[in-house]
Amino acid sequence: MIERTGVPAGTPPGARWRLVAGLAVTQTVSWGVLYYAFSVLLVPMQDDLGWSRSVLVGGFTTAVVISGLSAPLVGRLLDAEVTRPLIVGGSVLGTAAVLGWSRVGSELAYYAMWAAIGLAMAAVLYEPAFTVLAKRTAPDHRRAITAVTLLAGLASFVFQPFTSALTGQWGWRTALVVLAAVLAAVTVPIHVAVLGPVGRAPARPARRARARPEETSDPRFWALTAAFVGVTTASLATGVLLIAYLVDHGWSLGRAAFAGGTLGAMQLPGRLAFGPLTSRLSRRVLVAGLFTVPGVGILTLLVAGGGRGVWAAVVVLGFGQGATTLLRATLYVDLYGIERIGALNGWSGTPITCARALAPLAASLVVGWTGSYTVAFVGLVGCSVGAAALAADVLGRAPACPGGRARADVAAPDGRP
Repeated sequence: MIERTGVPAGTPPGARWRLVAGLAVTQTVSWGVLYYAFSVLLVPMQDDLGWSRSVLVGGFTTAVVISGLSAPLVGRLLDAEVTRPLIVGGSVLGTAAVLGWSRVGSELAYYAMWAAIGLAMAAVLYEPAFTVLAKRTAPDHRRAITAVTLLAGLASFVFQPFTSALTGQWGWRTALVVLAAVLAAVTVPIHVAVLGPVGRAPARPARRARARPEETSDPRFWALTAAFVGVTTASLATGVLLIAYLVDHGWSLGRAAFAGGTLGAMQLPGRLAFGPLTSRLSRRVLVAGLFTVPGVGILTLLVAGGGRGVWAAVVVLGFGQGATTLLRATLYVDLYGIERIGALNGWSGTPITCARALAPLAASLVVGWTGSYTVAFVGLVGCSVGAAALAADVLGRAPACPGGRARADVAAPDGRP
């Protein structure tokens, strides 16, 4: 059956950059409160509640997995232009869940609050923001997404010391109350203001909307997603293991933590370099190269041991993480267009987000079983190299969108309109 449907016509230039500025602020606050504050609160919660660290970390892992599993539904809602209710609702839910977290006294309540935080993450973090930016700022979506991620990349730098200061002054429960207030006061009004309805392009024939986009029946879509899972596994697991690895090689905890912070800071140069790289390299070379970067960084870390070469490894790993964040945000748009990008980001986001949650745990288990970081790191290098090879193969067979610009009518990799 043929329906008449429209694609958002875009946002006027002035409103477009108000949208970018607004999302840059809300992404920074949302990541800071919903994601990065946890690591600061872990030890104070353990001391106060008397629960094991695995129980506490399990709550956070639950949230990230639920976020990934919710991604396809969130993507469908974004494609249906239920944008403002979804994201504003996510901010409100996140605020309520953080407040609930501040009052937990049982493990069941703790996990219930993290389940709610996971739903909020799915509605307010990068994937929905990137979908909104792709739909409303194309063909300038690369610049828009870069601008948002540059500021949001400072979330840990801002909110981890802020959370630490609050906890030291008033304890972890009051710190969470303050963080919930910040989340509500900043994100809710900005999302209401910048996520208003957009115009719609003239109606054109389209297939009936499906719960699962037809592009997901293309094996190459899943092959590309598997490549992102591989590079995510390599990058995130190494980042989590880094501090413990350095401490085991004789570094002080403070110096090792500084190296971890440097890795995060080096994501910013990676994001700044992404635009120039896209204009100078073919898509296939760019993607394969960026997917290889974590492997290079991990090998450098292995060779360096605890020596000065660690700083080179940190720079390489951070650069790769920063650039790959933007790559994921733009690649599916370039290949498939914007009409169903919410659903496509959702379906691809589920395994990628689950890898983000589970890869550090799996790598830690390997280290525990073998008593050595070498086996785990070699396996992570394999993930990086395998991802690069798989992506190069997929992109060697998938036609690029002309001029590298996203269009609503761009052909899918097998030539379907």
